[in-house]
Amino acid sequence: FGCPRAATVMATKACQLWCLDRYAYRGVVSQIRFNNRREKLTLLTCNEIAQILDKTTIEDLSLTLKPDKFFPGDVILREGEDNYTTYFIRSGIVEKRRRESDG
Repeated sequence: FGCPRAATVMATKACQLWCLDRYAYRGVVSQIRFNNRREKLTLLTCNEIAQILDKTTIEDLSLTLKPDKFFPGDVILREGEDNYTTYFIRSGIVEKRRRESDG
């Protein structure tokens, strides 16, 4: 959208297309962004992190959250490994396991 077309497209047989104009597209994308931002802010403000961070910092953090998916059996974090990522559970269930200590 907003750029000259890179190619000419012609029908070679009778066809039907779905059409989406730029204004409708922008409206949908804006609504999705708004809903995602609201969801992230809600998640962060309902978390323990909200007790130690100010509102501006929480809003800044909400802009940096990226979605990630895991499936049953996937290891998200492994005990003892260095990890520089924090996860907030958006949906689903996770299980925390600890190795038994010797002694």
